Amino acid sequence: MTTTLVLWHNAEDWFKMTDITLALLNGLWILVTHLNALVLIATNRCSKMSNSLDFPNLVMRNVLQWGDMNSILTLRKVSHKLRTFIDEENPDFRIECLNVTVRKDVAYLSIQFDGTNFMSIEYQKKEEFTIVNCDKRERIVKMHYQEVLIKDLRILLRNQKSILKELGITIEDSFPGFKNIFTSRQIRLKYLKMSTTTSKVMEILPNLCPKTLQEVQLMNKNTASPHMELDELMKLGHWQNLKCFVTFGFCFNGSIREFSHFLFARVEIQSATPDDVLFLKELPSFKEIRFKSMEFKEGDRLKELLGPPSFEDDSVAKWEFSVAGENRKLCILVSKFESFTISNYPV
Repeated sequence: MTTTLVLWHNAEDWFKMTDITLALLNGLWILVTHLNALVLIATNRCSKMSNSLDFPNLVMRNVLQWGDMNSILTLRKVSHKLRTFIDEENPDFRIECLNVTVRKDVAYLSIQFDGTNFMSIEYQKKEEFTIVNCDKRERIVKMHYQEVLIKDLRILLRNQKSILKELGITIEDSFPGFKNIFTSRQIRLKYLKMSTTTSKVMEILPNLCPKTLQEVQLMNKNTASPHMELDELMKLGHWQNLKCFVTFGFCFNGSIREFSHFLFARVEIQSATPDDVLFLKELPSFKEIRFKSMEFKEGDRLKELLGPPSFEDDSVAKWEFSVAGENRKLCILVSKFESFTISNYPV
């Protein structure tokens, strides 16, 4: 009633309002009405709330549209019929960032909605049960902690219609559940950050939407097995669409030239030659490529191809080149550890 009194306080002002103001006011009134209905449903779970199912479907859909993920999940617990209605409507949770961490006997979910709203969930194994801790509230589930996590992830991803800004995954080889989650549908996201092993990367990456994925960062949790086949990655539809590709702890057996289409790349490769460096020097498309070569063949030829460096000491050599007809320079930095940084920058 307070809202009604505020909106109708001055009758003279009411008649002076423009059509645009009236439209905005009407939208605000609808929003307040729907949010009040949402609070009413979520906070009354007893039998008297059965009449909530008599709401017109249009009103209920608007309630779901304005509600956040936590409110929608709360509504699913009111009754079986309401849960069925929500699942059929499949409202968008509008998650921006989702981070999943799975360790021995414990797992974590971190969810971000709009840069300010966060939710953290912990799944702790306890004998044959799982203790789920969310917002300082605990509940006990008679399932293995990984199964509880998978169940929640399926609900989250099923109701995620908008494009994720970021998906972060930290898992061990002992966690098999992700393969089934991500093969059910292609997940749309912009940035993937994974800390895992080679086998897990190839289980998950093919099931992400290649049209939306722009950046990939991979960290190897098994440094004893760093090898990754470049051919497998290049067969994926993501390869040509990616803008940024960064890896730590993985080593590729292909040519550094295969990474030249990225705007930014940081990789480790088995071998490279001065001709590869010269090839990258002539390309204007990328901003920066960093790579470390386990074996740099014919390294003495580098100065023959590039000329004398503009700077050199015991640990590093640097070349700078002005690009004719373009407002940019190219810098090549080579360390004694056979690490290379080739960057294009405007002048």
